[in-house]
Amino acid sequence: MKNIDPEMMWDLLLSRNAALIKKTWLSLDDSEQRAVLSHLIDMANQTGWMNQQTGSAKVAINVIAELKAETGEKKS
Repeated sequence: MKNIDPEMMWDLLLSRNAALIKKTWLSLDDSEQRAVLSHLIDMANQTGWMNQQTGSAKVAINVIAELKAETGEKKS
């Protein structure tokens, strides 16, 4: 992650703004992307998260999936 505060990174990834999600995602290295996607999937599927967090995680997952499809990257 290039010069971005972790809290800011999560704010951007959970912003529901596709452009911000894509920009933030692309700033992560492969290892960080795997960890972030795993956490987003947990947020979307596990209990204990607020509905707004769950919805934001699902939006981020969808944006990331679309980005991967656009770039021809395999799904993690």
